[in-house]
Amino acid sequence: MKTSKLKNGHNMEKNRQASEKNDFWGTFTTNEWIYVGIIILAGILLRWVGLEIRAFHHDESLHAIYGKYIYDDPAHGYYKYSAMLHGPLLYNLLPYLYDIFGATKWAARSLGAFLGTCFLFMPLIFRKFLHKNTLLVMITLIAFSPTLIYWSRFIRHDFLVLSSMLLMLWGIAIASERQKAFPIIIGLMLQFTIKENSYMTLAIITMYLVCEQLIKTFHGDSENTCLNKIIHYIKKNPLPVIMALIIGALIYVILYSAFFKHPRGILDGIYRKSLSYWIHQHNIERIKGPFIYQFLVLSWYEIVIVILMFVHAIHFYIKRCWHIRGIALATLLAAVSCHIIFSDGNISRIFIFNFLKLKLPLDFYPVFLIPVHAIIVTYFHIKDDKRILSFWGYFFFASLFSYSFAGEKVPWLAMYPLTTGIVYLSLYFQENLVFERLFETKIPKIKWSLGIVFLILIIIFNLKKSLTTNFARAGMKTELICQVHTDIKYENLVLKLKSELDSPLFGRRPTILSHNHTWPMSWFLLEYPEYSYNLGNRTYNEFDYIFSPKIQANEEKKLLKTHNKLKMPFRSWWVPDYRNLNWKNFFKYLFTHNPWNSSGSSYVNIYIRKSLND
Repeated sequence: MKTSKLKNGHNMEKNRQASEKNDFWGTFTTNEWIYVGIIILAGILLRWVGLEIRAFHHDESLHAIYGKYIYDDPAHGYYKYSAMLHGPLLYNLLPYLYDIFGATKWAARSLGAFLGTCFLFMPLIFRKFLHKNTLLVMITLIAFSPTLIYWSRFIRHDFLVLSSMLLMLWGIAIASERQKAFPIIIGLMLQFTIKENSYMTLAIITMYLVCEQLIKTFHGDSENTCLNKIIHYIKKNPLPVIMALIIGALIYVILYSAFFKHPRGILDGIYRKSLSYWIHQHNIERIKGPFIYQFLVLSWYEIVIVILMFVHAIHFYIKRCWHIRGIALATLLAAVSCHIIFSDGNISRIFIFNFLKLKLPLDFYPVFLIPVHAIIVTYFHIKDDKRILSFWGYFFFASLFSYSFAGEKVPWLAMYPLTTGIVYLSLYFQENLVFERLFETKIPKIKWSLGIVFLILIIIFNLKKSLTTNFARAGMKTELICQVHTDIKYENLVLKLKSELDSPLFGRRPTILSHNHTWPMSWFLLEYPEYSYNLGNRTYNEFDYIFSPKIQANEEKKLLKTHNKLKMPFRSWWVPDYRNLNWKNFFKYLFTHNPWNSSGSSYVNIYIRKSLND
């Protein structure tokens, strides 16, 4: 058995070396390239086809229009940093897309689709570190990931953050010695111009460096650490490091100061508004949810990754001694015990549980198991001098814990443990020759290997989930990932009004008021002088269309003499009733996406001048 394993390991090393020596096209055989081409093409289509069909989310309209302010008036419409809207990079990129494609919903979403498409090629960029079987699995997972597809079709900052991380990774793994400082430092600095979770990323990386230093020191190998390598690199290459820091700082200052027109934004972005705002959001939990929330998002949209995570855990502990297995089992027993003890009690009355934002007895499982498993995995990978595995294992589980702990429970944060999980799990199974065995083991009487069957299962399950989430039920209230999405009926009405403004039906353009109901309507109508988003000194009766959640009774009585009233769904959502979360309901949502409790909606009252209905 040992001989076979050594032989497989030797063959794998030969494949790696051959991959490094061969050109790009030598990575796969002809048939494998055909498979990769089909998978990448399918992934591209899933990200681009019907990009504009889904209704504009509230957040999307905000992000899109702040880019349009810059596009319409660069001298005065520049972005002034607001922590709620995150950093300035996204808003400074959107005007270029509007200039090429026009200020449309498609153009705004094209940035995410482009970055999501680039991620399809990420495994090929780092192919010299990966066996071809690992490449096939990673490309398939990324191409058909329901989550990555969804956020590729959405205007958010997170793909920019991941792209900056990828730039850092390229600098660490591929760039030449003297060039490394530029992609690493600039990639890190760019994250601070995109989104405030850059502080969390920096904290995770810093903690890994400290942990590795402590573990290596304990084992008498304190010199062979990442921290020492960084210090040694800085000493050896001070000029590139200084130049990279200057360039990174200049990018930061230029973007936050809006090209020196808004210098106040520099300190606002560093700490004055950013940290205080998000610490407050974390404490008040603006969008509440249990600690297990991100795990549920991954389970219901990325079940393949969750299954691989459990397979990894089983495989990992089988290889460990009974002392380590005992620690893992004791942690599981502690979680089960707390689940039973607090099943009918108020968890938040205990300080530490309240601090960790625990809401449900189910929360004890991730809050106990993730950090303990992360520590064990990191320790043994570092001890075995498997630096790449130790970093990605730590990064994966630290991300899963950190974004579960974050006070605001939002589905897009699942992207971070998802992407780091794909990398770590792929590397782990590669290191332990699991993919090798899968692709070498033939099924009796069938020419296919277990690896091919595994890829087919990934495609079937994830493709079905991707089509459901991004096309059949795009933006529907039963989808947890949608998070208070705009109703398509509302957007269709707004588009109808936009058409009336462009081609008046009665010889004049209708006047429209969106009273306390601005987003996403302003994205579509802001450029029209007939559209107002506040009443000002005018009366309701002066407007042909009025969108308002509520008008005072006496004002409404007057208005109904000249206007008809229509009630329309505006935003919809599904918040799981976690008290009734059991295995039956868990699998019901996993396979059907039909929730076990009712979804919610907010409504807007629309007042339409009677003469327009005649």
